[in-house]
Amino acid sequence: MKAVARLFIFFCFLYAPIAQAQPKRVVKGRLDLRKDTFDHQLIIPLAGDWKYVHQAFLNAEQMQKASKAEYLPVPGEWNKFTWQGQPIPGHNFATYQVEVLLPPHLPDLAIYFPSQGTSYRVYANNKLLKEVGKPATQAADYQPRYENFLHVFSQVPDTLTLTLQIANFSYKKGGMWHEPFIGSFRAVSNWKEVIISSDLFVLGAIAFMALYHLALYWFRPDYKATLYFVVVCLAAITREASLGELLLLKLFPQMPWEMLIKIEYTSLYVGFLFACWFMQYLYPDETNPKAIWLLNGVVAFFSSITLFFPAAISSYTVRPFQITFLIFFFYCFWVMGQAIRNQRKGAPLFTFGMFFLLLTGINDVLYYNYIISTGALMTFGLFIYFFSQMVIMAQRFSRVFNEKESLSQALLETNATLEQKVQARTVELHATIEELNNSNQEIKRTLEVVNHQKERLEELNLEKDGLVEVVAHDLRAPFHQQQGLLNLLERTAIDDEQKKYLDLVAKSCNQGLNLIRDLLVINNAEYEQNDLPVEPVQAAQFIENILNDFQASAQAKNIRLHFDRPMQDFGIYTSTDYLRRILENLLSNALKFSFPDKNIFLQLRQAGQRFTLTVRDEGQGIAPEEMPRLFRKFQKLSARPTAGEDSSGLGLAIVTTLVGKLDGSVAVHSELHQGTTFHLQFPISPEVLASKS
Repeated sequence: MKAVARLFIFFCFLYAPIAQAQPKRVVKGRLDLRKDTFDHQLIIPLAGDWKYVHQAFLNAEQMQKASKAEYLPVPGEWNKFTWQGQPIPGHNFATYQVEVLLPPHLPDLAIYFPSQGTSYRVYANNKLLKEVGKPATQAADYQPRYENFLHVFSQVPDTLTLTLQIANFSYKKGGMWHEPFIGSFRAVSNWKEVIISSDLFVLGAIAFMALYHLALYWFRPDYKATLYFVVVCLAAITREASLGELLLLKLFPQMPWEMLIKIEYTSLYVGFLFACWFMQYLYPDETNPKAIWLLNGVVAFFSSITLFFPAAISSYTVRPFQITFLIFFFYCFWVMGQAIRNQRKGAPLFTFGMFFLLLTGINDVLYYNYIISTGALMTFGLFIYFFSQMVIMAQRFSRVFNEKESLSQALLETNATLEQKVQARTVELHATIEELNNSNQEIKRTLEVVNHQKERLEELNLEKDGLVEVVAHDLRAPFHQQQGLLNLLERTAIDDEQKKYLDLVAKSCNQGLNLIRDLLVINNAEYEQNDLPVEPVQAAQFIENILNDFQASAQAKNIRLHFDRPMQDFGIYTSTDYLRRILENLLSNALKFSFPDKNIFLQLRQAGQRFTLTVRDEGQGIAPEEMPRLFRKFQKLSARPTAGEDSSGLGLAIVTTLVGKLDGSVAVHSELHQGTTFHLQFPISPEVLASKS
C-alpha cells in the first residue's frame, strides 16, 4: 500500500505541468500576449472564444470581413452551440480564427496542435501549416484523420493570425476539440517530451506487467486470473495508445481512421469486461454471476455495434456505455466492500486501485466534455490500478510459495524418518504375509474337506434317489395287491359292517398310493436334468378339460367351479403333464379346504409373451405366521380339510417346484376365514401358436 501511495505522489508531480492554470484567455477572437515573457517554461493554451463562420471555408482576410461571424468557445464541440439561433449539427464544416498579439523580437516560437474533429487545415498568416485528413464541404470529398503536429516558426511575426478550416462527416461531434498551445520551442518541446515519456513509461510498465503475468499463465494455465489480467493490460495499452499522443498511429501511420475508432472503443469495452471477470475470479463468493452475465451481454451489444457499423453510428454508444460503466463500477465497489467485510486477502488494495481508476476516469469524462481543464489522467489511474493488482497477484503467489516451502520442509522431515518407517512396515508386511500363507493353507485344507463332503453328499443324494425309486416301487406292489384283493372281496357276499371296513381299507390304500406318487413327482422334478418335453396346446381348452375332471368332487360338496376364460383361446408350448399336476394340486387343495356351498374361481389371461392363471377359493385361508412355510415339504398347517379328506403335505411343494421347472412364478395372497388366491405366471413360448376361432 505504501508503494502505491508513493507512486501516486510521483505522478502528481509528473502531471502537474499539464494541469497548471493560465490566466489569459482568447476574448472575441483575440489574445494579447505583448506584455508576457516567453521563457523556457511558459506554455500558453489558446483557449477562449474563437471567431467562427458556419459552413464556409474562408481565409484570414475573408474571416476579418465576415459580417455573420460569431464566437464559439475552444475547446468545445460545435454541435453543443447554435449559429444565428439554430443548433449546429455534428456533421458540418466551418472556419475558426484567432489573432494572437506577440511580444516584439521573440527569438523563436512553436505551436502545438492536437487532433481536431475530424479533419482540418491550419493557416498562419494565410500560410498553410498543415492539412490533417481531407476537409471538404461535402461528405464524398472528405476524409477523417487524427494527427498531432508541432510547428516551429523560423520568423516570428508580431501578430499571429491562425485560421482553421474544419470538417466532420463521420463522427457524432465535430469542431475544435482541443486548444492549441504556443510557447518557446524549448518549452513546447520539453512539455511534449514529458507527456510522451510519461505515457511511454506507464504503457511500458503495463506491458511489462502483461508479459510477466503471461509467463505465469504459461506455467500455470489453470489459474485464470493471470490470463484475465493480461487481457486487461493489453486492452488498456491499446486504448491509451489510440488516444492523446496517438502512439498507435506512430507505429502504424497508414492505419485507417475507422479502424482506429473501432480499436479505441472495443478495447474500452473488452478491457472493462475482463477487469470484472478478474474481480469475479479473485472474489467469487462476493460476486453475483448474474451481474457478470448481464455485463457480458452489454459488452457484446456495444462491441457488435462498434465492429459492424461506422463511427458515425457507433460513436453514439459512448455515452450509454459511460453510464453502464459507472453503474457497474459502483457495483464493483459494493462487491469489494463485501470482500473487505469478509476479510478477503488483498481486498483493501484492490479497492484502493479501483478508487484511483474511478477518480481519473471521472476526470477524463469531465475533461473530454470540456467541464474542467485538468487534462487526461486516465493513464495515471490505469498505472495505479494495474500496479495494485500486480501487488495482489504477487501476494497470492508469495503465499503459495510460502506454503510450498512449508510443505517441502515437512517433506524433508518426513523423509528423514522414512527409512525407519519403511523397515518397520516391511517387518509388519512379512508377518502379515506369513499369516496370510498360514490362512491360505488352512483354507485349502478346509476346501478339501468341503469338497470331500460335497462328493459324499452327492453320492448319498444319488443313493437316496435310487432308494426312493426302489421304495416307491416296492411299496406300490403291495398296495396294488391289496386293491386287487379288495376288489375280489367286494364281489363276495358281505354285510354292511364288512363293507364299511373294506371302504376304510380301500381309502387307506389310495392315500398310500397318492403319497408315493407325490414323492416320485417331486423327486423327479427336483433332480431331472433333461429338457422337458413340450407340446402345443390351446390353453383355455386344456384348463377346461381339467376343470371337468373336478366337477364330480365339487358337486359332492356342493361347491361351484367358475372359469373366467378369454374371449379367444390362444396356444401355448408347455409340459402338459407338469401344468396339469400344478392345476390339479391347486384345485384339489381348494376343494379340500373349502366348506360346502362355496365357490372356486379360475381365471386365464394372456399378457404379451406370458399368460397368467389365478385360482381363488372362499375357504379357511392361511394364518400370516404360517405363510413362510407354505411351500415347504410335509408341512401341516392349522387349517384342516373340511370333509375329512387326506393331505400329504406335499401338494404346494410340488406346485412351486413344477412352476420353477416351467420358468414361471407363483404368488399367494390369503386372509384368514376369507379364502386364498394363487397367482401363477408362465411364458407362452418363444413362438406363440396362432389363435383359433
